[in-house]
Amino acid sequence: MSIGGSLLAARRSAQRLNVWPERRRLMTLGASVSPKYFTLFLGNPRSGTTLIRSLLDANPEITISQELNLVELFAHGERSFDYMCGAILDNAARFGANPVWNGYPYEVSYEHDTASEILVIGDKKASRTSAIIGEQPELIARLLKWSPLPIRFIHCVRAPLDVIATKTRKNGKGLTRNIDIYFERESISMQAEQQLQKEQFHRIHLEDMISAPQDSMKALLAFLGVDGSSEYIEACAAHVFDSPRRSRDAVEWTEAQKEAVQVGISKIEYLHRYQETRT
Repeated sequence: MSIGGSLLAARRSAQRLNVWPERRRLMTLGASVSPKYFTLFLGNPRSGTTLIRSLLDANPEITISQELNLVELFAHGERSFDYMCGAILDNAARFGANPVWNGYPYEVSYEHDTASEILVIGDKKASRTSAIIGEQPELIARLLKWSPLPIRFIHCVRAPLDVIATKTRKNGKGLTRNIDIYFERESISMQAEQQLQKEQFHRIHLEDMISAPQDSMKALLAFLGVDGSSEYIEACAAHVFDSPRRSRDAVEWTEAQKEAVQVGISKIEYLHRYQETRT
């Protein structure tokens, strides 16, 4: 072996020595819990996914990581369920210590006893999860076969105009490209729903969470098989905005772009509520 090859091998060996203790720690942490359900998020970013994740994670019987990107780990070959659970627990604890995301605070505070067990564990990385499933449609079947727990998919939806406008302000890709991306993601979520049983898939519209937070939370908890105290439900309701934010008004739309959005909406049934009457 060359000197360069020896140095490279030594470096890789050192990296493995540094990584393995952390991996063992997370596997031990993951093995300490026995949840009943595993949950993943689908949909577009800027659709209330972090809000929904934080509301659920505030329940002492639910732990959901903040953008651990678990499905990408799975797509690249990770198969240790204990490691996945440990990584989720570790990520959620770290985010909980400073629950701020994109400048917004996501701490949901109320007094409660420590849960005797975690019933639901999962990861919130909706957009990337949807993108990977779009690239590998068979991934859902592989996930369902791999997981020792039933998987519950949560699909978060928000008015297309507001999502597209917010993404355009943040990513600089332009309205036309973000219109295409939005409907690509929603088409993937629609196709994912078609692969799943009714009890495996739950869709939540951000506007419903804002207008009826108590009912929306009760429906989510029922989907996940978890109870929620009245104090918890009220704490969640208090954390939700009073009204949806009209991000669409902060950008300039051409008539062609507005029409493209309406055409996209017309093709997906659960988006019909956002259809606008054009004069």
